[in-house]
Amino acid sequence: MNVRLSNEQTRIRLSSAKLRKIAALILRAVGFERAEVAFRFVSDARMKTLNRRFMKSRARTDVLAFSQWEGKPMPAVGAPLLGDVVISVDAARRQAPVYGHSFERELALYMAHGVLHLLGHDDLKPGPRAKMRKEEARILRAVARRVPQTRPTA
Repeated sequence: MNVRLSNEQTRIRLSSAKLRKIAALILRAVGFERAEVAFRFVSDARMKTLNRRFMKSRARTDVLAFSQWEGKPMPAVGAPLLGDVVISVDAARRQAPVYGHSFERELALYMAHGVLHLLGHDDLKPGPRAKMRKEEARILRAVARRVPQTRPTA
């Protein structure tokens, strides 16, 4: 497994060790223990810029995923490269209390959500969205067994 973490925001301290552990557990849960993924943790302002540039949207968002699995697959050399997941740390801080989650659980949810997008899951239509939510819940249960801060608080 090759997980790259990039904390590009400065307002909220993040534990690289904890985020690596969460990432490893997520990749194990989806059957890609040896995969390569990059997680970028950014501010709302940076996320807004990226969303406008790449998604042509001015809407607020919490996660962007840039999959390397779209289109014709490249020949595998070593661990498969899944892609990049960009997460708004500000959104996680804002949304965690709304849903009764710890900040760490919200970040784990965003990380799982992004990885599922990298693997082709879709949340735009009700059927696929329900399937994705079910898979997120399964992944979060697996993570919570090993990272206590990500357990449900409610």
